[in-house]
Amino acid sequence: MEEIAKIGEEICKIDTDVQVCVLDYRPEFRNLQISRPTFGEMVAVWKILRSTGLGRLYAKLFMAI
Repeated sequence: MEEIAKIGEEICKIDTDVQVCVLDYRPEFRNLQISRPTFGEMVAVWKILRSTGLGRLYAKLFMAI
């Protein structure tokens, strides 16, 4: 999660109003060995990035039914 905070800080240095969208990893696109993040993990990422000062932050989690 430390890397995520650093990425958010670097984006804020450019512009705090840049729209950032956090997407869950979909293993079907690349590596099938990587597990999908949980809802709680996505919320944690959103909170970390929000705390860096990003103003337009969105998170999207794919939920299979």
